[in-house]
Amino acid sequence: MVTKNIIKNKCETTYRTNTYKQTIKNAKTEKYLLSKNVLQEVSKVIMQTQKEAEKDNTQFVKLKDNTIKKLVDYGVKDLPMLERVGHIRENILSEELAKKLGFSTKNKHFHNLGVKTYLEIINAMDNATSIYQYTDDSKHFIIETPLEIDGVKTIVPVYIEQIGIYNNISINFNKIKTTFIPDIDYINKLLKYKKIKEIFIGDNYQQKSLTNDNIPQSNKDVKSDISTKYTMQDTKNNTQNCKSRTNQNKKS
Repeated sequence: MVTKNIIKNKCETTYRTNTYKQTIKNAKTEKYLLSKNVLQEVSKVIMQTQKEAEKDNTQFVKLKDNTIKKLVDYGVKDLPMLERVGHIRENILSEELAKKLGFSTKNKHFHNLGVKTYLEIINAMDNATSIYQYTDDSKHFIIETPLEIDGVKTIVPVYIEQIGIYNNISINFNKIKTTFIPDIDYINKLLKYKKIKEIFIGDNYQQKSLTNDNIPQSNKDVKSDISTKYTMQDTKNNTQNCKSRTNQNKKS
């Protein structure tokens, strides 16, 4: 029985390693406007089985040391940008692989983006083509990136001024909720029913506001273990060859 379990665990490890070995290797050669340890942290999350994840108390991964400049210019606090580990799995893994790793797929949407495409989308946030703010929740934004998959621009919902545990420290951060390829009329529908307003398009702000009216300011002290800024090259160099992707990267 022990031998059988050892063989099974070895096979699982080999399967996971072979599945993402090349994409992780390729991602290491890219330069991103991302946190220095992002690849290591993301790789750890997607390589875990469900049982391994249960034993791990990691809640969030730090994707960016700083909030994208266009949000900061609008009045959002310049905090690190984090995403919950469960959402990272859903962004990167396919439903098939998630099942093999032991995760429940009920009421979940696995986008099957892969490591490299996922990082490219997060990276492309800095060159946002449009930014929208929800009309009923001033702390909720949608970032439209220039990176297209099958001719549709990818989007990143963001919730600002959140509090959570990162590296066993309670910190304030701006949360990346998920990344996905929307239906072609997704944004237009939200605009039509006045669920969102466009605050930024191209290089111009449509509704610039640095007041308390649109973005409630918090007086809470920001606790963070971030001490250095990771400098990387302009995202345009990283996204110019990413205008389209194959159907393998479609939203599941």
